[in-house]
Amino acid sequence: MLTKTDIAELLELAEWLEERPLKCAFSGKVPLHLRRWTDSAMAKKRTDSKIIYYQSGYGWRLNRQWKSNLQKLTLLVNRDDAIAY
Repeated sequence: MLTKTDIAELLELAEWLEERPLKCAFSGKVPLHLRRWTDSAMAKKRTDSKIIYYQSGYGWRLNRQWKSNLQKLTLLVNRDDAIAY
């Protein structure tokens, strides 16, 4: 399950990729504090989030629906936090 910290990092990564040419970057160019999202250990969270994906020849790319996917994730995390209390 994604946390609020995960969502904040994904938002930062998505906004950073949004500014790149072709909305993509190879792992070595991703800011250090966000590189954990390019690690194989994060594959499940990355896939579940539907924000970024890897494409040969381009590197890490933004999903076309990243904004709506991130909005849905934010609502889910906030709802789950409200239910937990």
